[in-house]
Amino acid sequence: DFCLSRGLGDVYKRQQVEEADGTLRISSRTLMQREDWVQHVVARLPGEARGVLLDTRAPALPARPADFTGEQHLAMTCAVGLNYGPAYQTVAAAWVEGERVLAQLVVPAAIEHELASLHLHPALLDGAFQLITELLASRQGHDDGLAFIPVKLGRIAFTNAGGVPVLAEVRQRKRTAHSLLVDFTLFDASGAAVLAIKDAVSYTHLRAHETG
Repeated sequence: DFCLSRGLGDVYKRQQVEEADGTLRISSRTLMQREDWVQHVVARLPGEARGVLLDTRAPALPARPADFTGEQHLAMTCAVGLNYGPAYQTVAAAWVEGERVLAQLVVPAAIEHELASLHLHPALLDGAFQLITELLASRQGHDDGLAFIPVKLGRIAFTNAGGVPVLAEVRQRKRTAHSLLVDFTLFDASGAAVLAIKDAVSYTHLRAHETG
């Protein structure tokens, strides 16, 4: 098994890949209590981990100033009860265009020394997940105090030949009262796609401060 465990405020998040069949599991638990890991995501990484899902180039950023700075992003996530420590503060700027969010990603100093030993640092992937906050906040009538977390991933394509992700693209495909269907793509500095999650990324909402 390949396992990563990182601190997120007062929560540890673990990402585990089983080499035998490519099963990906994402779990978390609090630091202050002795408790079992709570599993949030189970997905399967296909053997053909590149294919057509990565056959795309990075989109150009809008010419206008960013709609959200890194500081504004952190304030918004905090407002819905998602408190990210220094290692997970990877969103530098974000632009919202209808059902899509584009964001520049940065590598925090706290994780720089870990990059060489990982194909993809979990904090950079999590930065893309965090952009759901901007996607919801940009729409009229969005639900204040609600956070959406990943519960199921659909098709995943990944290449270890790419560089460190510097750009994230998030597209909303469908929304209901209690869930979202979203696509994620991460791009490196050359514009190549290094990770794509498609079709079945579902989110369910938790009201801020009611996570127990």
